[in-house]
Amino acid sequence: MATLSVIIVAKNEAHNIVDCVHSCSFADEVIVLDSGSTDRSLQILSAFPVRVVAVPPGEFNHGLTRNLGVREAKGRFVAFTVQDAKPVGREWLAHLVEHLRDDN
Repeated sequence: MATLSVIIVAKNEAHNIVDCVHSCSFADEVIVLDSGSTDRSLQILSAFPVRVVAVPPGEFNHGLTRNLGVREAKGRFVAFTVQDAKPVGREWLAHLVEHLRDDN
């Protein structure tokens, strides 16, 4: 079971998705909830170890779509981000969860 899952909500962000996926490389699992991209996003994502879950555009709902992501996630912890988020550094996720991994 993965310890940390990151869920990225995305649509048509080919120009941003690489930076976002790289910023999540610390995670044990990365899930992209794609709501009907028609640009190169899906082609770009196929080069990364991420799982893409298709969300029909007409069914996209901010809360329900994120709930779907949590159901799909295998991690003990789940973090959400969006495709155009620009983290301050590559270690943002590590800092976010470093104390959560300590059972004490």
